[in-house]
Amino acid sequence: MRPSDYLKGRVGDADVVTSLVVPDTDGRMCVCAKDDAVIAGMDFVVDMLESAWVDVSALVKDGDRVSAGTRVISASGPMRLLTSVGEIVTDVLSHMSTIATATSEAVKEADGRCIIAAGHASGLGTEDLDRKAIEIGGGDPNTTVSGPLLVLRPVHVRACGNLRTAMEKLSKASFTYMTGVEVSTPEEVSVAVDMGADVIVASGADRGLVEEARRVIDGADRRVALEVECADTEGISAYADIADVVSVGSLTEGGRSVRFGIELN
Repeated sequence: MRPSDYLKGRVGDADVVTSLVVPDTDGRMCVCAKDDAVIAGMDFVVDMLESAWVDVSALVKDGDRVSAGTRVISASGPMRLLTSVGEIVTDVLSHMSTIATATSEAVKEADGRCIIAAGHASGLGTEDLDRKAIEIGGGDPNTTVSGPLLVLRPVHVRACGNLRTAMEKLSKASFTYMTGVEVSTPEEVSVAVDMGADVIVASGADRGLVEEARRVIDGADRRVALEVECADTEGISAYADIADVVSVGSLTEGGRSVRFGIELN
């Protein structure tokens, strides 16, 4: 997602209210954090503002920990333009910093016992920003291993008929891809490992399945990673000592929002 395209999509060709109400003068804008946070989205926001010909200075950088009240951006330009883009700036910073802050807390809880990762399905239309924010927060943006991961879900298996046939078909993909399989039964764990899956994905809602997956993987003659998908951070303490990766859906789906405010003059 290009910052300039994102800005144009949010503002449109004209902000009618701003053009009628805000004076046609130059001004300054300052963006401040209202909560303690791990900052994420600065690079994106700065590029976005520069694409609109706003003179902008980043006062902090992505990954910085800031306290409530910290000024993070200073910008100058036409007051109408600053008014139009101000809310967009705070929306991006709030969204990404909320994810980065939650991820940082989850990584701290894991304490090196496992990798904290993004879920394989993030927000609608903000996946790139979500993954970047998780990375800034110290988590893995997508997978256990570097490189693209193709994940077979139960819906694929049902449509194909069975897991073995689905994996045979998936093996025709480029060698640059790695294969992940979301398993539903202990039998599927064995089939997936035998047929060369690189990552076994199991739901944290089924403790027995996770433990069986761990047993099968430990008996394999090659490296296979175990990823446990959890709805929230409570799954970290439950599975950090069993899983190689815990992917937490709530990192991108809610939680306490990090707020930002704007000062215009």
